[in-house]
Amino acid sequence: MEDVSQKAERYISITRRALEEVEVVPPEKSELRKIAEFLVDMAQRYLSDAEYFLQKGDFATALASASYAHAWIDVGVVLGLLKGEDPKIFMVEP
Repeated sequence: MEDVSQKAERYISITRRALEEVEVVPPEKSELRKIAEFLVDMAQRYLSDAEYFLQKGDFATALASASYAHAWIDVGVVLGLLKGEDPKIFMVEP
């Protein structure tokens, strides 16, 4: 069974990979593009927080921050504003 520090590290790793693979779908200079980029920015910010808390040994907050980060990405994928195809790291229909 994973302890909270291991789980935080795993979620951070998965979210980092998701941010590397996700693609913004809407065309440049569109309002939907701005929203999609906002979602990615929020995910990056929460991931940064997660990494900070992990380094400080606050594993519960690190895990929560990583979960929030990934939720921003999944919202974008579900809405079609972001493209992520791997069902192991994105909320996509199998």
